[in-house]
Amino acid sequence: MSIAIDPGISPVPAGPQPLEHRPLAGLEHAGGDTWRSLDWDPQFLLVPPASLQPGLYRITAELEGADVAAPCAYFDFGQGWSEITRRNFEPVPGGSKWESYVWLPAAIGLIRFDPTDQQGHFRFGGASLERVNDAEAMLILLHARIARAPSGAAPAIIHEAHRRAAADGLRACCDWLLSPVGNPDQMAGITSYDGWAQRYDTLSSGEAAALHDAVDRLPSRPLMSVVLVAAGAPEDKLRHWLDVFTEQLYPDWELQVVATAPSRALDARIAKDCRITRIDIGPDANVITAVQRALAAMRGQYTVFLDVDCLLPSHALFMVADTIARHPAAQVIYTDSDHLVAGARSAPYFKPRWNPELLLGQDYLAPFVVYDASLLREVGGLRADFSRAAAYDLALRCTARAASENILHVPMVLCHSSREETDEDVAGDEAGLRVLQQHLHDAGAQVQACEGGYRVRHPVPDPAPKVSIIIPTRDKLDLLRRCVESILSRTTYPNFEIVIVDNQSELQETRDFFASLDDEPRARVMPFDAPFNYSAINNHAVNNVDGDIIALVNNDIEVISPDWLEEMVQHAVRPGVGGVGAMLYYPDDTIQHAGIVLGLGGVAGHIYSRAPRGTSGQMGRAHLVQSLSAVTAACLLVRRSVFLEIGGLDERLRVAFNDVDFCLRLLEHGYRNIWTPFAELYHHESASRGYEDTPEKMERFHSEVHFMIERWSAWLGDDAAYNPNLSLLHGDSFALADPPRSSIAGWIRHSFA
Repeated sequence: MSIAIDPGISPVPAGPQPLEHRPLAGLEHAGGDTWRSLDWDPQFLLVPPASLQPGLYRITAELEGADVAAPCAYFDFGQGWSEITRRNFEPVPGGSKWESYVWLPAAIGLIRFDPTDQQGHFRFGGASLERVNDAEAMLILLHARIARAPSGAAPAIIHEAHRRAAADGLRACCDWLLSPVGNPDQMAGITSYDGWAQRYDTLSSGEAAALHDAVDRLPSRPLMSVVLVAAGAPEDKLRHWLDVFTEQLYPDWELQVVATAPSRALDARIAKDCRITRIDIGPDANVITAVQRALAAMRGQYTVFLDVDCLLPSHALFMVADTIARHPAAQVIYTDSDHLVAGARSAPYFKPRWNPELLLGQDYLAPFVVYDASLLREVGGLRADFSRAAAYDLALRCTARAASENILHVPMVLCHSSREETDEDVAGDEAGLRVLQQHLHDAGAQVQACEGGYRVRHPVPDPAPKVSIIIPTRDKLDLLRRCVESILSRTTYPNFEIVIVDNQSELQETRDFFASLDDEPRARVMPFDAPFNYSAINNHAVNNVDGDIIALVNNDIEVISPDWLEEMVQHAVRPGVGGVGAMLYYPDDTIQHAGIVLGLGGVAGHIYSRAPRGTSGQMGRAHLVQSLSAVTAACLLVRRSVFLEIGGLDERLRVAFNDVDFCLRLLEHGYRNIWTPFAELYHHESASRGYEDTPEKMERFHSEVHFMIERWSAWLGDDAAYNPNLSLLHGDSFALADPPRSSIAGWIRHSFA
């Protein structure tokens, strides 16, 4: 699908539209238009208009000062901020203005503007957005395309641009200029995903030759049966698919094509390649039934179902075969994927390793999944009852039957989807909902659609298990009162107690508040008369409460969603679940915690940090329940028996990383940790203990960093819920890694070293 300029929209914008701005992070107001950057990453939020005319826009910032360097902006196109959506600003000669260009759809989320990358003072007079008229857009895009074209190509590009403008109009010309090499994601020096893929995820001729030679070195070469669903596909699309697929470097495959009409392209291929056959069905026949016929006729040890909108790069089957060679017991294999838009690669989905909770939220394994053929026969193959969601149904049934260690992820983009979203996708979502409801029927779970996919509500035992909510505090009455009162007044869960652990409070007003709780049967105070040690405080409390479930809660937490405890308890009581974490926001409604990634920023870091509330995250993941390696103890639920089983929090970690260490020990003991976005709370982070801003605190913090690296070095940087193609730089969660820790070139170097 090409990006077109709507011919029904007026080409002349109303003029620059001022953007409301407010400080987001790392900034201190110094009066008027003057600001001070407190660190290397100061950030403003810019609020765009509610609706926009799609097109090319100039974004201008009034910015000056000796400390201004490398200003840039990040745009939220529905997947949050990342390096993919970053635009650099260039100074406008003769003044204090900086500008950049960006192609915008009809609506976008909030814009993050970074005025500088260093500390110091600067003046920021605001920013504005202005739609560029078609004539100017053509000149800008033409210049950008020539700048990236091979030497000597400029005359041909200019000639073609003028020909298209004369024949079809300026907007048609802009559409052409925005085709792959003119993609606006590459403007202003930004490396787009397409450019990243060209650098790190495209085979050179030498690499292709190396893989071709490597086929004979594989210790086993399983036959792979591929079923292509080509029902109703246009002849040119089917021809293109066959051309691409038959270039596979791995030769041991057979292909059954399910088709509804005669095809010269297919007949020509069948005549030349005995590995290809066809299953003919009438135009009104059931496609799933035909696929089952194809499956019954196939001989391969592994099977994959594809349609003509899914193109495999030439090394796809080889990488699957190599994975099987390394893991002969593999039962389900899936890969990363992306989309092709006007020939350019876009919208990558860099997936986690096996994540059963995420699969209940969306079919994240699709569109390229390889199944052990015996497993397929065991579960009965595809079911015609769920034709629109048959692939999702199959994924749920196969992964439920397979051993977890035999569900493998290949962290490479081995499938490019060119499928455009249609009205039928809505029906597909409804079919997926029916599939999930049936899959979870025996467990008594309820399912509903939500942003990004599906929300599952597991039953809470009746009677509801008792939850002991442990809140350590030392004075800080303003925070504590808000925390306790919000829990008491807003929580709908019927069976909980609040245990305030008093760590040497000194103020009379705090003692008066404690006394006021004497008449509240759901709250009590437990003394802890020792120097502050977060781990020791909580361990002491857990040993002296009788709740079935422990809720570790900071005194700077405030309840938002009344059913937060129901949401978290439903997961905590499930077999195999360890810690359960929540969605936490700063008071300005930006994300403070949506889970923790190991290795991010060094030891571990929060994902989507400072992104606006409502951010969808990568492919909707910020809206979905999922397994994560770690969650914050600022609000963490765990069964008391499990807490005691693994020895509680490690008291050598007095302040930092005790929650990460705790979660990793849960993983070591075979539990999985879950994060849910449906338990929402505010968190006034570090308000109680302050920041690491003294020599003593810094020394303690560094010792805790050293402890974590010593204990968990094998885990840090290899998070099962993340992806080696994604960045571990602080503040860059889910941005592209440059270079990635996994790439086809790197794999070849490692394999043939």
